[in-house]
Amino acid sequence: MGDRSNGQTSAWLPSRAIVELPSLAVVAVEPDPAPVAASNRVVGASVLELFDPAVAEVITRSIAPAVLRGEVWSGELVLDTDPAEPTTAMTLWVPHERPSGVPEAATVLIGASIPSTEARVAPDPDTGLPTRVVLLDRLDLAQRRSRRNGDLMAALFVDLDGLKTINDRHGHEEGDAAIRRAAERIRSCMRDGDTVARFGGDEFVVLCESLDDESQARRVAERILDRLRSDGQNALSASIGVAFDHAGGLSALELIGRADAAMYRAKSRGGSRFEVFDQEMQGRIAADEALRHRLIEALEGPGLDVAAQPLFELATGRVLGVELLVRLQAGDAQVVEGDDLRRLARGYTEAVDTAVLGRAIAIARNWHQRFGRRCPRLHLRVSPPSLGSNEFAGRVAAGTLRHRVDPRLFAFEVDGHDLVPADARGLATLDRLREMGSGVVLSGFGDGGPSLALVDRLSPTMVKIPAGDGGPNPLSHGVIAGAIRAASAVGAAGCVAGIAGQTLLEHVVTAGAYAAQGGALAPVGSIESAQQQLGRRPTLGY
Repeated sequence: MGDRSNGQTSAWLPSRAIVELPSLAVVAVEPDPAPVAASNRVVGASVLELFDPAVAEVITRSIAPAVLRGEVWSGELVLDTDPAEPTTAMTLWVPHERPSGVPEAATVLIGASIPSTEARVAPDPDTGLPTRVVLLDRLDLAQRRSRRNGDLMAALFVDLDGLKTINDRHGHEEGDAAIRRAAERIRSCMRDGDTVARFGGDEFVVLCESLDDESQARRVAERILDRLRSDGQNALSASIGVAFDHAGGLSALELIGRADAAMYRAKSRGGSRFEVFDQEMQGRIAADEALRHRLIEALEGPGLDVAAQPLFELATGRVLGVELLVRLQAGDAQVVEGDDLRRLARGYTEAVDTAVLGRAIAIARNWHQRFGRRCPRLHLRVSPPSLGSNEFAGRVAAGTLRHRVDPRLFAFEVDGHDLVPADARGLATLDRLREMGSGVVLSGFGDGGPSLALVDRLSPTMVKIPAGDGGPNPLSHGVIAGAIRAASAVGAAGCVAGIAGQTLLEHVVTAGAYAAQGGALAPVGSIESAQQQLGRRPTLGY
């Protein structure tokens, strides 16, 4: 548990702590704190000198009195250390009970877990770069220096373009190799004193301090793009967002958030470019925050709207499934859906999935009572966070049991781009859902999404082949026909989604598709309109 060399405090150690600590230092908060040994690096410091004044005030005015009242407190504070060193996070705990021998009104025991410098700066194992934790520490310190010196600094958010395609077509080993190559090329573009860190997955953040002007950061972004493109067969591309901070006026997360917003605009404009955060984006961030607040309110109330679109069996024309699509009613005429809603829901996708599941169970119960054996399956999309959760399948089991709804009335759809054979947790979630009798649908088949090996491993109820829904990049008739044959070869029913016109519908029928979905058959509409469709006589019968 660490150094207990201070004899007067060693007897105060509680029998157990709220959090597990890799190392322990014992300090006493008293009306007139005496110097104590808090760690090897701050020997002789008073406890109030270990923290920013505001943090010390929290300890003495809030934490200490609460503990003396017999309450429990745990949390994390940050030391303001030498600017030359990374800020050290302190995980603090207090005992469940006041240790015997401690005066009731005099002393509160706090243990501080101070990870070693080596543990705090351990590099990312794949790239050797600093991690997100270290980056945030350095950003915080850089902004303090910027506030003192009035410096200009910048954050560059770098997101590799097309990594999912590399993973899908060539496997994750090649994807990992691409990330390592990108890390090395980005690092080679840095000025002395710059920091590049792996922020997560295929995302990197570059911190540029003490800039003479904004053009220096722009040149760094240009060098990164040029360096990524320069290696022939191994060429990569990236979308880069650049955000500036004058005199430390932003928090670390605000600066990264601005760079992230600029990166998204670069990606929306085709990628392989950089964009600089501007006032237009500031307006969008403000609007997004308002919508995100509306989303949170909707999750807690009735405002999260669910639309529906049927899937048709082509041989008979019957509705064999109804896909539920989430919408957010954000104003009198404003509806947020699709990619915009997924962008807003970052961080809340599991809550959205849970809310839609609740609506789906209620709809399935109603429809089964009304239509009996003619009740179609309800198709629900599952986000990657829910897919990777150990809890989602349990929520399905508990919800259907509580409301006495058959799990076989549901099919859970996952984007094949988000699932790979190495994703053991996601595959286990789908296996559990299938064991309950629910359907499993893999979408994105034929456009570089799930491989035949993944389809064979998962044995889905259906694979969805996107026709493009009339967009700028529809799949060719030949690719659609090939995907239908490939799905049939591994025993999966093929459904072509995004049927926008009669010509394409006739083609997929000729190619042997089992099912189809799209505006030419039935547009996205309300739950009530889908229910009316169930009461009609089938009209296709191809």
